[in-house]
Amino acid sequence: MREAQAIALAQTTPDCIILLDDARARKIAERLSIKQIGTIGLLLRAKRMGLIEKIRPHIEALIKNGIYIRRQLIDAVLKEAGE
Repeated sequence: MREAQAIALAQTTPDCIILLDDARARKIAERLSIKQIGTIGLLLRAKRMGLIEKIRPHIEALIKNGIYIRRQLIDAVLKEAGE
C-alpha cells in the first residue's frame, strides 16, 4: 500500500528518486520510468559521499530489526564499498 502511494506521488514529482526495496514495486516503478534506489544502495551512496564511515553496522542493524537482505546483495555491496 505504501509503495503504491509512493509511486503515485513520484509520478507527479519530476526528477525524483524513490526509495523502494519491494521487488514488485521496483518493477512497477521501472516500467513507469521512475528513478529508484534501495536501502542498501542508499547506504552505499552515503558512504561514497562521506556521510557514513561503514555500511556493515547499518546492514547488521537492519537485519537485527527483522529486515531481510539477500546475502549475495550484502556481499556485493560490502565488496564494492571495500569492507
